[in-house]
Amino acid sequence: MKKIFIFLLLVSCSNTKHIQDKFISGEISSRPDDSFKFSVLQGTTDENSTIIRVVYPIFSKPKFKIFDEDSHEVKVKKLSHINRKNHPFEITHIELNSLTPDKKYSLNIISKDLNYTEVRNFKTLNSKQNEYKILITSCASDMYNEIGNLIWPEAFDHKPDMTFMIGDNIYADSYSGVYIGKKIPTTLDHLWQRHIDHAMKLKIYRMKNLVPTFTMWDDHDYGMNDGNKMYRDKAESLKMYHQFFPTKNNTILKKSFATGFQFNLGKHKFFFLDDRYFRDPDTIEKGYHFGVKQRKWLFEELTKSKASLNWLVSGDQFFGGYHRFESFEGNHNFQFQKFKQELKSLNKKYALISGDRHLVEVMEIPELELGTLTYEYTISGVHSAMFPGNLGDPKSNPYRVDGFDGESNYAVLTISNKMNDFNQVHFQAYSLKGEKINRIDSF
Repeated sequence: MKKIFIFLLLVSCSNTKHIQDKFISGEISSRPDDSFKFSVLQGTTDENSTIIRVVYPIFSKPKFKIFDEDSHEVKVKKLSHINRKNHPFEITHIELNSLTPDKKYSLNIISKDLNYTEVRNFKTLNSKQNEYKILITSCASDMYNEIGNLIWPEAFDHKPDMTFMIGDNIYADSYSGVYIGKKIPTTLDHLWQRHIDHAMKLKIYRMKNLVPTFTMWDDHDYGMNDGNKMYRDKAESLKMYHQFFPTKNNTILKKSFATGFQFNLGKHKFFFLDDRYFRDPDTIEKGYHFGVKQRKWLFEELTKSKASLNWLVSGDQFFGGYHRFESFEGNHNFQFQKFKQELKSLNKKYALISGDRHLVEVMEIPELELGTLTYEYTISGVHSAMFPGNLGDPKSNPYRVDGFDGESNYAVLTISNKMNDFNQVHFQAYSLKGEKINRIDSF
């Protein structure tokens, strides 16, 4: 027995000893098959500033240099390093300002210890564009990474100006490739490790050309399946989330509550609403979906808004009372009815974006509901468990005008920035089989 124990110990130590070699050679399992070794995300961005997040093993000791398209080195405004005690991976935030719209930049990651250099390209946003193309995704499980390795490059082939990741961007409630859900409480150490797993495995963080990315969470990245404000570790989970998905105030973006924020994009205004941190349990008869303070803030900002179209974004559906899964209407119907009436009273134009449902659905919300014809676009999930037949009977939702289920998906939303244009939205939804929905909706 003693000999067997020693043999297993030697095998374990040997495997640990070769982790660094496998990282260098690109042989780490479940990783995308490319030459990039660092996980890179371009976070919130405006015309002149951006923040870039890099995740890497501490032993690689990388240095970072930024160059513009004329090979001039760009000064870094701030460099922040974040790690967790006794953990072998680290995060760096690179904050940049005084950048120029439409100018190309490169991030050079240099590791002398690995004798290795990696280059990523990026730009800022241009507020004077005639239109914007937005890639929208949700529900990205690393248990389905073989799909992710295929679908992310296809999604970025559309050359989006920005990406919205609207919830379940990681699945913290998975253990060793098995979905556990509520059966085992998620610890903060486990949550950190799941963020690292996600960062180091997913193809989205291996793309040569970075895209400004705006994110918020839903229950699986919150850390509590079907979670609400009672989650004991929500403050630490929020801090951790912003470490991996940095959101900073800038000239077009203003942070609000938890992972929520608003930002202006030409004649469009987007409100990302956190549906977890302040959410009341379903057992509270008149409970709130977004919390009292966040809801008050939303209507104050909507009242002041001069946008031609106001976009409300939530991790789960707004109009979802027709099914048994989570939604504002289904879980907190009393407040949902009041929410609709208050939106209607403002006499504004709205569009809705949601995720969570593991399908694509387009709902045409009649004027009687919100005071103006409105569409809700549900996009979910980019690589996750998919369920053929999840849409249910065609007659189950009278507001549905389009949709598909059973296939991993993403959407490309094209919006006009011309002030004299009507509010027309070009919505295209795709699976790995190609385009599934192509429609133009007028608001």
